[in-house]
Amino acid sequence: MIAILGISHKSAPVSVRELYAFDEREKIIFADHIKFILQLEGIVILSTCNRTEIYFNTRMDKESEVYRLITDELMKFKKIINYNLREFYFCTMGMAVEQLFKVTSGLESMVLGEEQILGQVKEAFRYAQNNKLTDCIISRLFIKAIEAGKRIRTETHINRGAASVSYAAVELCNEIFPDLQNRTIMLIGAGQTGDLILQCLMKKNHPALFIANRTFSRAAELAEKYTGSAIELSAIESYIPECDLVITATSSKNHLINRDMAEKAMIRREYKTQAYIDLSVPSNIAKSVNEIENVHYYGVDDLKAVVIKNVERRKSAIDHSTAIISEVKDEFMEWMDIQNLTPTIISIKENMKNIQQAELEDFLKIRKIKEHELIEQYSEHISEKYARIFIKKLKEVTKNGKKSEYIKVINDLFEPIVND
Repeated sequence: MIAILGISHKSAPVSVRELYAFDEREKIIFADHIKFILQLEGIVILSTCNRTEIYFNTRMDKESEVYRLITDELMKFKKIINYNLREFYFCTMGMAVEQLFKVTSGLESMVLGEEQILGQVKEAFRYAQNNKLTDCIISRLFIKAIEAGKRIRTETHINRGAASVSYAAVELCNEIFPDLQNRTIMLIGAGQTGDLILQCLMKKNHPALFIANRTFSRAAELAEKYTGSAIELSAIESYIPECDLVITATSSKNHLINRDMAEKAMIRREYKTQAYIDLSVPSNIAKSVNEIENVHYYGVDDLKAVVIKNVERRKSAIDHSTAIISEVKDEFMEWMDIQNLTPTIISIKENMKNIQQAELEDFLKIRKIKEHELIEQYSEHISEKYARIFIKKLKEVTKNGKKSEYIKVINDLFEPIVND
């Protein structure tokens, strides 16, 4: 039985989610710990800032017992006494498969259709494989999940257009200056937002870069990371004329750049186009700079309007994405049904072969036939033919493994076959 126990940004706040986060070492320790308790065949643990999900394949067939054991062992492992199981979700088989496919496709992400989760799922799967934690069922499940994620991002526009202010700022930079590679940028503010902007910018471009921050050491740290130059916050006015693009992302309550500074900079630039992107709240750049010739100003509200439009566009791709997930899920579940028949088919073949060999030996002893090669070949032919007939009927009766209750009956019929 495939199952998942999870907690995410949809079910619990970060203060709770972080209690259940797993590092790489913990994944192996926990998997080894519950392997025998839950009769595991395979397991993959996905742990990100927004979710912790444990996907596993167990030989147990009682959902309530599996749920009780996996939650008990998780709480013991994480040493959590006071917990609320309502913050977790648990599902099996088709619903578990669908959950993974939706996660991998970005439908369950905080930012709809975001790219990062696909890589995180791949990495979690690769890590589990490398540490021999997966079986053929879990491996197939994750391969199909990655396939669904790739198809959705290729065949729909679920990931098109910036869906956060930071990404919108990066897109805007490229729109204003298509030759961004050859431009000079100043980033004021070296916090998380500033770091994210540079991370996105530097994927495709490597413009000249100045970084200013209230704490100079932090500016120096980012400058080293992204091959830029750190400058003192008090010195930004002297550097503005050199910059084609100025981005602010600080918590300052005052304007760091006013109209007078921008006008002086434009005179020195001989009125070559210059753009200001202000991601700070309250604003760090006077909006009146937009009145200067060839100066373009964009504030948080401007970028939010772009984000809202893009998010709505992404939402329109949900139906198409869901249809793809349903298609790939059906393919996987059909494959699973066939796997359910494999032990029964093996049992039928082995039992028919055992009967054939035992009965042939008895027959030859009684009849005292010396030349028995032809008889052996004929008995093998008969046993194989009946095995094929049984297997054909097995597939018909069980609807290719979908009717698991019939499989159990057939297993019971063949299990006790012995030679008297």
